[in-house]
Amino acid sequence: MSKQDPREFEQKKIKGAVRTDFILSAEIVAITLGIVSDAPLLSQVLILSGIAIVVTVGVYGIVAAIVKLDDLGYWLREKTSRLAQAFGGFLLAMAPG
Repeated sequence: MSKQDPREFEQKKIKGAVRTDFILSAEIVAITLGIVSDAPLLSQVLILSGIAIVVTVGVYGIVAAIVKLDDLGYWLREKTSRLAQAFGGFLLAMAPG
Protein backbone atom coordinates (compact mmCIF):
# COMPACT_ATOMS: atom_id res chain seq x y z
CA MET A 1 0.00 0.00 0.00
CA SER A 2 2.81 2.44 0.79
CA LYS A 3 4.09 2.28 -2.81
CA GLN A 4 0.62 2.63 -4.32
CA ASP A 5 -0.49 6.04 -5.57
CA PRO A 6 -3.13 7.40 -3.14
CA ARG A 7 -5.24 8.78 -5.98
CA GLU A 8 -5.25 5.42 -7.76
CA PHE A 9 -6.14 3.66 -4.50
CA GLU A 10 -9.01 6.11 -3.90
CA GLN A 11 -10.29 5.64 -7.46
CA LYS A 12 -10.33 1.85 -7.00
CA LYS A 13 -12.25 2.22 -3.74
CA ILE A 14 -14.78 4.52 -5.37
CA LYS A 15 -15.19 2.22 -8.39
CA GLY A 16 -15.83 -0.76 -6.10
CA ALA A 17 -18.31 1.21 -4.00
CA VAL A 18 -20.22 2.39 -7.07
CA ARG A 19 -20.41 -1.16 -8.42
CA THR A 20 -21.68 -2.47 -5.08
CA ASP A 21 -24.24 0.34 -4.80
CA PHE A 22 -25.48 -0.29 -8.33
CA ILE A 23 -26.03 -3.97 -7.57
CA LEU A 24 -27.80 -3.13 -4.31
CA SER A 25 -30.05 -0.63 -6.10
CA ALA A 26 -30.89 -3.17 -8.82
CA GLU A 27 -31.77 -5.79 -6.21
CA ILE A 28 -34.09 -3.38 -4.41
CA VAL A 29 -35.83 -2.49 -7.68
CA ALA A 30 -36.19 -6.21 -8.54
CA ILE A 31 -37.74 -6.92 -5.13
CA THR A 32 -40.11 -3.98 -5.58
CA LEU A 33 -41.10 -5.23 -9.03
CA GLY A 34 -41.97 -8.59 -7.51
CA ILE A 35 -44.16 -6.88 -4.92
CA VAL A 36 -46.06 -4.67 -7.40
CA SER A 37 -46.28 -7.20 -10.24
CA ASP A 38 -50.06 -7.53 -9.83
CA ALA A 39 -50.66 -3.75 -9.92
CA PRO A 40 -51.70 -1.91 -13.08
CA LEU A 41 -48.84 -0.93 -15.42
CA LEU A 42 -49.02 2.78 -14.62
CA SER A 43 -48.82 2.05 -10.89
CA GLN A 44 -45.84 -0.25 -11.46
CA VAL A 45 -44.00 2.43 -13.44
CA LEU A 46 -44.71 5.16 -10.88
CA ILE A 47 -43.80 3.00 -7.88
CA LEU A 48 -40.62 1.65 -9.48
CA SER A 49 -39.56 5.13 -10.56
CA GLY A 50 -40.14 6.51 -7.07
CA ILE A 51 -38.29 3.64 -5.40
CA ALA A 52 -35.40 3.94 -7.88
CA ILE A 53 -35.02 7.66 -7.17
CA VAL A 54 -35.25 7.23 -3.38
CA VAL A 55 -32.80 4.31 -3.38
CA THR A 56 -30.32 6.08 -5.64
CA VAL A 57 -30.35 9.29 -3.62
CA GLY A 58 -30.31 7.37 -0.34
CA VAL A 59 -27.57 4.89 -1.19
CA TYR A 60 -25.30 7.37 -2.93
CA GLY A 61 -25.99 9.94 -0.22
CA ILE A 62 -24.86 7.52 2.47
CA VAL A 63 -21.76 6.58 0.49
CA ALA A 64 -20.93 10.26 -0.04
CA ALA A 65 -21.30 10.90 3.69
CA ILE A 66 -18.99 8.00 4.52
CA VAL A 67 -16.39 9.22 2.02
CA LYS A 68 -16.56 12.71 3.50
CA LEU A 69 -16.13 11.37 7.05
CA ASP A 70 -12.44 10.73 6.47
CA ASP A 71 -12.06 14.23 4.99
CA LEU A 72 -13.68 15.59 8.15
CA GLY A 73 -11.33 13.44 10.23
CA TYR A 74 -8.25 14.84 8.47
CA TRP A 75 -9.58 18.37 8.90
CA LEU A 76 -10.22 17.85 12.61
CA ARG A 77 -6.77 16.31 13.14
CA GLU A 78 -5.23 19.63 12.02
CA LYS A 79 -7.09 21.64 14.69
CA THR A 80 -5.38 22.83 17.86
CA SER A 81 -8.07 21.46 20.18
CA ARG A 82 -7.19 18.07 21.64
CA LEU A 83 -10.87 17.12 21.60
CA ALA A 84 -11.12 17.93 17.87
CA GLN A 85 -7.91 16.00 17.17
CA ALA A 86 -9.16 13.01 19.14
CA PHE A 87 -12.52 13.01 17.37
CA GLY A 88 -10.74 13.38 14.01
CA GLY A 89 -8.59 10.37 14.86
CA PHE A 90 -11.71 8.43 15.81
CA LEU A 91 -13.34 9.25 12.46
CA LEU A 92 -10.23 8.18 10.58
CA ALA A 93 -10.09 4.93 12.51
CA MET A 94 -13.74 4.23 11.69
CA ALA A 95 -13.42 5.11 7.99
CA PRO A 96 -13.58 2.10 5.65
CA GLY A 97 -10.41 0.99 3.94
